[in-house]
Amino acid sequence: MTKKENSEFILSEGRWGENISWKFVASTEQPKRELCTAVCCITTFDNKLLLVKNKRGWECPAGKIKGDESLEQAASREVREETRALISKPQIFGYKKLTALEQVPRVDEPTLFYPFPTSYVVFFYAEAVAFSDEPLANDTEEVRLACYDEAKELLAKGRQYENVLEHLLQNKKISL
Repeated sequence: MTKKENSEFILSEGRWGENISWKFVASTEQPKRELCTAVCCITTFDNKLLLVKNKRGWECPAGKIKGDESLEQAASREVREETRALISKPQIFGYKKLTALEQVPRVDEPTLFYPFPTSYVVFFYAEAVAFSDEPLANDTEEVRLACYDEAKELLAKGRQYENVLEHLLQNKKISL
């Protein structure tokens, strides 16, 4: 369900445990770069969605931003590492705004913390244009091209993508 809050279009909301609440905001505006910690890229190929299975289950390609790379570079790298797909010109369409009650230590460097109290995961969409033969990321268990109904079912756990695919379809950003 889409609702408007302070000129932001909220597509979905949820919680990650007791500490973090999140809202998925439909927007082409990029949040402040220093508050962005990760990216996700809804990737299509041949009118199907490219999905990745890892220890958390089925997801769209996503991951942390490394060093001083741009958000677009991070999205392209994550898609390539997790699926072998090569994309061009990823387009921002929203972000997940995370709000924590207490500081969250980084898993990779426990002495460092994520931005507090708010950080962002920026979402892109892109079409895969080719596939490389490089090895997949170590945490990728399986890669699948899924039709819309199958993708919705596989991504339903955790409500991470609730209303996101519908938003992209309605706004003609992707076609499935």
